[in-house]
Amino acid sequence: MENDLFDIVITANSPGELYSLVRPLIKSISKHIPFSRIILVITPCQYASGREIEVAKTFPEIFEIILPEEYKKWIFKNQPPKGISFSKKGAVLYLGGDLINGVLLSKKLNYPAFAYSMNKIAWAKHYKTFFVPDKNIAQKASKKAPKEKIKVVGDLMVDSALLNISKEQEDNIDITFMPGSRPKHIKFLAPYFIKTANILKQKNSSLKFAFALSPYCPYALLEEFISKNKMEELEKKFGNSGIITIKDDKKFIISESGTEILLIEKNPFQAMQSAKLVVTIPGTNTAEAAALGKPMLVVIPTFKAEAFIFDGLVGIIGNAPFFGKYIKRLAIEILSRTEKYISLPNRKAGKSIIPELKGYIYPEKVAEKALELLNDENLMEQMTFELKKTMGPAGASEKIVEEIAGIT
Repeated sequence: MENDLFDIVITANSPGELYSLVRPLIKSISKHIPFSRIILVITPCQYASGREIEVAKTFPEIFEIILPEEYKKWIFKNQPPKGISFSKKGAVLYLGGDLINGVLLSKKLNYPAFAYSMNKIAWAKHYKTFFVPDKNIAQKASKKAPKEKIKVVGDLMVDSALLNISKEQEDNIDITFMPGSRPKHIKFLAPYFIKTANILKQKNSSLKFAFALSPYCPYALLEEFISKNKMEELEKKFGNSGIITIKDDKKFIISESGTEILLIEKNPFQAMQSAKLVVTIPGTNTAEAAALGKPMLVVIPTFKAEAFIFDGLVGIIGNAPFFGKYIKRLAIEILSRTEKYISLPNRKAGKSIIPELKGYIYPEKVAEKALELLNDENLMEQMTFELKKTMGPAGASEKIVEEIAGIT
């Protein structure tokens, strides 16, 4: 009977939240609260890749998924999702999106609301507990919420990284390129990173490369993005084309100048683990790589402003035709001056552990910096030590579930 069960309603939306926050948490819930049902609410989000639902369906621990359109009808038109009879007892757990979503669901279901937050604190009187990764964030959070509502649990991304450690590793990969999970980013960055690999190969012919293709980006799209006949002028100017071939049961991107780049699909952690150095854009992957102590070079080339996604008014105006990209360029310019760090590990540490390149950064500059790092073993070792120290130990998911289990 539904009333004998305990429903845990989780809000999340972006690719990083699903893989890095939802996955480790639902495994802990299934282990420690076996009589619970996990209901995932995918809230509307401008950061969505379009494949969140498809990926969420691969998580066996999830009992039901409420889609963005169903959620909007439920909240704004009072039309509950069909086929779900909620239990009398339960909890709402915010893992991403706008904190108001957790509040609205809590009111609808009469469940207490909990939140795991790395930077956002709002609607404090409506939340029972705010779980935060570390003492620094707890101190900032205490300005917006009572101290008794704030609980330091550790970083969920450490749990995610350890959960996803792959037994299969590729040998002798020097650099893994990680262009993110959103097709808008990959369209520009795939050719950009292919050109970076070409330049590196010219400087050191022994280097081996891998390219991590996110589960949120269809393989066919990557083929299209790197096709010489389909690349747009901007991609041709700052990148190189390539084709995908199969050799010894493995897929490779072969660039127009013959550079081989191993293509690793579905499991970005395998690609991450296998490399001496990860070249990536900012995002949750930087925290996960940091948890593994993996040296990184974070790049954010801003040649294609329209590919960037922003919150709030800038996000809305920035998507307008004609002048939208100019608004985004201005926003990027302001952010580059005001934001000291763009990667999660550097932000968390409050200092530079991993190098960041941002702005009008050409592939030649990325190649130069990557080679400099590979040739400095002491710096790479120091980076590994500092990254693991900054991210801290695993165990956040267990602490969160323990707290929720106390109200079952």
